[in-house]
Amino acid sequence: MSTQHIEAKYQAVQQLQKRLQTFKNEHEETGLVLKQIEDIKKTKKNDSEFDKRTCYRSVGGSLVETNVGEVIPHLTEKLSKLGSVIMELQQDYNDLTEEIRQDAIEYQKNTGK
Repeated sequence: MSTQHIEAKYQAVQQLQKRLQTFKNEHEETGLVLKQIEDIKKTKKNDSEFDKRTCYRSVGGSLVETNVGEVIPHLTEKLSKLGSVIMELQQDYNDLTEEIRQDAIEYQKNTGK
């Protein structure tokens, strides 16, 4: 096991950590938006009228006009998918950091350091 091999894995962990943080941020932001919409919806007497209200969402960098009733399921699904991706990335991160730890122990044994 060479130090270059361990260093390459360490760089992969850093990249994985950045991706994980990006997805966590997006999950948090999506959750906040969904919570805001649901909190506003609770204050309205007529849910069906609220669901017809115009709103905008970003699709591929462009704002698309839609209504609240269509956005809520989309946000809920997105939140669920982001949660799944985060769990998978977190597991990959944990596995890779454990590999690095094991590689470092092996390297120390082989080099006598």
